[in-house]
Amino acid sequence: MVVFLLFFYCFNSAVLFDAVYWLLLMIFYTAVEFLNKLLGLLILSIITRALGVDSFVQYSAILLVFGYFYEVSLFSYQKRNLVDASADVNFVYSPEYALRLRVLSLMSVLSASLFFLFAPGSWQFYVWPLFVSLLLPLFVFDYYLFASGLSKYVVISRFLSQVLVCSLLLVGYFLGVDPQYIFIVNLFQTVILSFFMIIFSVRFAGGSFRRWSDNLIKRKVSLVEFFGELNFQKNVFSSKILVMLIVSYEIALFSLLDGGQYQDMVLGSRLVLIVLPFLHFYLSSNISSINSETYLKYVFYNAIGVCAMIVCSPVIVFVLFGEEYIKEGFSLNYYSALIVFQAYMNFIFILALKESFVAVLAKRLILILVVSVLVVLAVHCWIGISGALLLALVVGKVCLAVLLCPGVGVKYRLITLQLFFIPMILNYGLIEVGYFDFVIVLVRFAGDCIWRLI
Repeated sequence: MVVFLLFFYCFNSAVLFDAVYWLLLMIFYTAVEFLNKLLGLLILSIITRALGVDSFVQYSAILLVFGYFYEVSLFSYQKRNLVDASADVNFVYSPEYALRLRVLSLMSVLSASLFFLFAPGSWQFYVWPLFVSLLLPLFVFDYYLFASGLSKYVVISRFLSQVLVCSLLLVGYFLGVDPQYIFIVNLFQTVILSFFMIIFSVRFAGGSFRRWSDNLIKRKVSLVEFFGELNFQKNVFSSKILVMLIVSYEIALFSLLDGGQYQDMVLGSRLVLIVLPFLHFYLSSNISSINSETYLKYVFYNAIGVCAMIVCSPVIVFVLFGEEYIKEGFSLNYYSALIVFQAYMNFIFILALKESFVAVLAKRLILILVVSVLVVLAVHCWIGISGALLLALVVGKVCLAVLLCPGVGVKYRLITLQLFFIPMILNYGLIEVGYFDFVIVLVRFAGDCIWRLI
């Protein structure tokens, strides 16, 4: 009996130790991801305070335009590489991957050159760091870690890069460095993040940087293969860049037309960026389980997140952006509903890659974009566009896109529209009952009390 109890104790001790180890590991990575979000918010807070409302609006608009060029540099290979590497992690050493790297190199140089040539002289910031960033997509390896089931190292890489970026921003803020150099921070984060991704890919995912570089440099690729791959990938790229344009082309368009009515949309889009990394992380971590049956749960959770963010928006805006942004009001919250639309479009794009209807999706997206842009330009030339009218046009665009895009059934599309409107209705109701004014008074009172205690 004593021997049995001793054996039972030892056996369960081993099992218990293993269970405790994995539990602590899970808590650790959850804590790191939580700190990631806090650091991201802190970085955004420092930038907004350093720039002020008007400069921050232009900063955000430039980043959005830069995002289009960055997608040209990536040539939309990230999601396709993720899908293929998830099926076979050694895909990154294959001849097909080498072919993609050659195409990627060409597109990076082309994108950087176009950005350098067409960057408006009216921008008040130095944008040469963004030009350099467009040359670096060859060294983006997050998809390799996701495909290897090691997304935790993506989390750690982001944490380390954000700690360094936050330190750099704080030093620059307190030393009074000219905000015109703010995009150096973006370049620094891109370089540091890529560095950590490569280190973790080699150290923990079994990757070989030498094999990867040999595959890029030594593998022979014929012109027929090169242009064949370029022709094949153009449908994927067209769909991805159209997805990006459909979600937020109004900001780029009105920044060119020099209209100030897009400010609410810019600030609302910055709030969207608080949640957007969660969407990309979820899609990349669950690439194998993405199908039309899991769609509704994915979009529903995003809608709930938007509603929670709207309820907390007075605190978020006050803490992150400061008193100056509170005066702008909370009509910017209407554009937070674009998170639901962004979730829908990203899901449809990945589903199109997996189920091979990219060409059909691209044609539908072209139709949606052309119709939407023509309507906006016609209204702008005819009667001009106010803030309320811009919101109505954005809502019309979303309805058109959700109803016309392939991939999910009509029932799910109608539910998507309902989930899109719920946050907007919530925001309207909160404005009407004076909720935001009441919370702002409480936040200011709490801030004064804390300041006096300090």
